[in-house]
Amino acid sequence: MSIKPKCNICKKELVEFGAILLSPPKKDIVRKFHICVVCYEKQVKKLGYLSFVGVEGEQAEVDKFCNNDVCEIPLMSETI
Repeated sequence: MSIKPKCNICKKELVEFGAILLSPPKKDIVRKFHICVVCYEKQVKKLGYLSFVGVEGEQAEVDKFCNNDVCEIPLMSETI
């Protein structure tokens, strides 16, 4: 019988993985968090759109855009 991890938010045993989160390194230690599907969907619903109010005329160097689990990296010819 295998050991199933528990969701770090609701503490229920994971039947199906929603996400695995890795913390930023702190003193060469990275923590791993398991999130169930229900908690993942609740967290995604809390996310809002980014507001760019007050940054008119500012320039940013864009290297990639990530949305959930999909990342798009523009080609060099598209960014020039």
